[in-house]
Amino acid sequence: MPRSVMTAQNTYPRVESYSETLADYDREVTEYYDLRSGSRLESFSHLVATNIGVGGAHVSPIMEVLHEQGLCLR
Repeated sequence: MPRSVMTAQNTYPRVESYSETLADYDREVTEYYDLRSGSRLESFSHLVATNIGVGGAHVSPIMEVLHEQGLCLR
């Protein structure tokens, strides 16, 4: 992902189109994995969307804290 999208100082980065930026990054990551291993079935954005909240959450209290504070959107 372009560094300009991920980093900023004293403000959030302005992105004209997040969907275009993610589509570009999906193509870049897919090409990387294709050249490296010959296969990549899912895009980066699909993996992120389907794996949010999965994984280390069972050992981290972050979800519990977010619920307690009313900040969890799911």
